[in-house]
Amino acid sequence: MPHEAATPDGWLPTSSRNSLTLLVSIFGNSIDFVDASIVNVALPTIQLDLAGPLSAVQWLSSACLLALASLVVGGGVLSDRLGTITNP
Repeated sequence: MPHEAATPDGWLPTSSRNSLTLLVSIFGNSIDFVDASIVNVALPTIQLDLAGPLSAVQWLSSACLLALASLVVGGGVLSDRLGTITNP
């Protein structure tokens, strides 16, 4: 079993860090997919509760996806600022 070199900050070996990044990305995308599915399935019930047309209630789905998209952009900015910088 080969020994993995630690990163300069000593936190995780490079391949472990890459695996962790991949797992976190997959988990985040899965949560996004499940959340969008739940909102879309609940739209008819929300329409009945609010007594509005379906076209007006569909804005809830769009607003939810817009909020999640803004979190993805914010996460990208945060990872750029806090991530390690390597020069090739």
